[in-house]
Amino acid sequence: MLALAFCAGCASTPPYRGVHFGDVMGPPSVAKAGMTAFAADRLDQIAGPFNQISCAKCHGVPSLGGTQPDWSDFVMRTKVAGHLQPYPRYHVVHGMVRPRPLPPWYFLRRPQPLYGIGLLQAVPASELRRIAAAEPAKHRGRLAVLPDGTIGRFGWKGDVPTVLRFVAAAFAGETGVPHAKDIPAVADFITRLAPPPGDRSPTDRAGRSLFGQIGCADCHRPSLRIGSFAPMPALDGSRIDPYTDELLHDMGPAEADVPQGAARASEFITAPLWGVTRIGPPYMHDGRAMSLQQAIESHGGQAADTVRAYRALTATQRAALLRFLQSL
Repeated sequence: MLALAFCAGCASTPPYRGVHFGDVMGPPSVAKAGMTAFAADRLDQIAGPFNQISCAKCHGVPSLGGTQPDWSDFVMRTKVAGHLQPYPRYHVVHGMVRPRPLPPWYFLRRPQPLYGIGLLQAVPASELRRIAAAEPAKHRGRLAVLPDGTIGRFGWKGDVPTVLRFVAAAFAGETGVPHAKDIPAVADFITRLAPPPGDRSPTDRAGRSLFGQIGCADCHRPSLRIGSFAPMPALDGSRIDPYTDELLHDMGPAEADVPQGAARASEFITAPLWGVTRIGPPYMHDGRAMSLQQAIESHGGQAADTVRAYRALTATQRAALLRFLQSL
């Protein structure tokens, strides 16, 4: 077991897990500039429409790098050819922040937590291809191969391939600051964000077994192996436990909106489950689920058989499964 340094006390902890939400991997001083820039008020830099005046306004609960309970400002609208693009909700008029009218057709998007995002980026494409080939046919996902040949990993539909491009797109589309000089520093900060702390007590064995038996683990894969991880070379080649396969899956017509990146209307990247009960509710891409039970039952498409299996569980079995999820 490696002893890794995190911001909050640099305690000896299991690999790739923080002690507290918002801890960073490596010396705190390395991430300080990016952390400051992440929380900085950008109002005086905004040129045009925007959603929020800092990264922390969308990614601040329960700590820097998280999400926000009220996600109503995070709006996507349709554009030419049925694809989505951000629709900034505010603009500055005569020095005052004013709301913009909503477009006639739009979709809500819950800001995704960023914990562990750098480690997810470090999973090699070869590992993702191996996982896709190994998944059961009925639950098999596919890589989000973008037009430039890169593999999409971030965003609800996997339309962004790297942390740096994720940050640059957010600055342009969400804060209205397309050419901020500190974009690389912010990207370095969130690359170093530790995954959320897990429950150090033993997880519910019955719940873990049911998680696999009913098919949840086919897509919410318990572990992935990373390649090289520049912020902390000691982690090179280690396993992480995000409970995702980083692949696109068909969630069925009830979840569908429109295509984005390589994803079809009903396809979404499997959301990581580490820290799930301490980051939500709400759950799902549009925040429609206010409990884990609702989130499970919101699945469709490739997961429809898993939902049927979940509904067939006894009350005792469901409780065990939920206890297991709460420990992640």
